[in-house]
Amino acid sequence: MKYTRIQKFKDWLTVTLNPMYWISNGRISRALDRKLNALMDSGVEPTNVSSYTSYLGQYRVWISNYPYAYGSIENIEGMGNVYPYRRTRVRLRRYIDDALYAKRPEEFND
Repeated sequence: MKYTRIQKFKDWLTVTLNPMYWISNGRISRALDRKLNALMDSGVEPTNVSSYTSYLGQYRVWISNYPYAYGSIENIEGMGNVYPYRRTRVRLRRYIDDALYAKRPEEFND
């Protein structure tokens, strides 16, 4: 899915106007944010999706506790407890949800 300017603007409005996005569990990492956006832009398919984690390529991404701790990558050395920007968390959730929806059997789709 192409990340259009209109979608970027909608996501910016979401994280700016919704108080749910105003709090985070840790520091924001620009490097992590860039890594997640690069993975999504290249079309890497989410795999091994569970209630708590998913894999994007070789990276295990935390996808629970949305939006507070959503999007941290567990196996990048030296990153510690850091998170992507709020807008990337919104995009990542949509990206994973869309991939899961596309994999559903046809009889379950609307």
